[in-house]
Amino acid sequence: MLVVHIFFTKRIMVVLCFFFLFSSNLPVFLTEEASSPDAGFEKQFSLPEFFILNQRLILYQKPDTLPPENGYPVLFLLHGASQYPFSWFFPFNFWSIEQTRFSEKALDAGFFIVAPSSGRPIRPGPHAWSSFIEEVNESLDLQLFISLFDWLENEDIIHLDLNHVFCAGFSSGGFMTSRLAKTFPHQFSGVLIHSGTDADSITFSELGPEFDCNSPQTYPSNHPPTLVVHGEKDQLVPYDCGLHFYEELQRNNITTSLLTDAERGHIWLSSRSNEMIDWFESFL
Repeated sequence: MLVVHIFFTKRIMVVLCFFFLFSSNLPVFLTEEASSPDAGFEKQFSLPEFFILNQRLILYQKPDTLPPENGYPVLFLLHGASQYPFSWFFPFNFWSIEQTRFSEKALDAGFFIVAPSSGRPIRPGPHAWSSFIEEVNESLDLQLFISLFDWLENEDIIHLDLNHVFCAGFSSGGFMTSRLAKTFPHQFSGVLIHSGTDADSITFSELGPEFDCNSPQTYPSNHPPTLVVHGEKDQLVPYDCGLHFYEELQRNNITTSLLTDAERGHIWLSSRSNEMIDWFESFL
């Protein structure tokens, strides 16, 4: 496994991050409101460390506090389509503001965060996760996670609790989280799927993604506990898909919970961050 460690000054790191952001043609909204103390951030622009693995950018950050006796629990965070892992650390637009608020709370709660970058499974198309590919030998994303699990096992500088590894994903990252839970159920103590649904409920056509929010699903008994989070006004991934996913998990006797917001759409529900963190902590 080739891991290339790259060290930069903080200033160069920020420049590099924004190079990626602008080159992806994403709208950038670095406003006074987003960076002010009133925006809800205790820290501005917390700078993660990073390395390259399987030709992917991997960001990671450990809490400021000392690790507990068993080490820091690990939390993978998977970005949505047309996003990069910077979305979990830099509040540069409406979506990343909400995601960064959650990351701060996760770090404050003592979670070691790992935020990998997706590929581009459909060309031409945005950066997204190949959640629709089931076979490990056909999925560069599933192969990436095998390498990431390997990296965690061999990380001897940071004291990690590998008995408590979690994953949370937004939108495309939520579908990928579902795929990971199905493919590597023994690796996760719990998963959170936000503004997504079961990985096998989405297909792609020339018209874009199509969702099957009615068919029954089957899950093995060792499927990790799953928290489903969905805004009821989501017009991209319908709320009914998230609700159906939650109901199918219940029908299969999988430990599951549901968090919703009647007024929010396709965006991370940072107002429910404490409940999400509490849910993860219930499995520690």
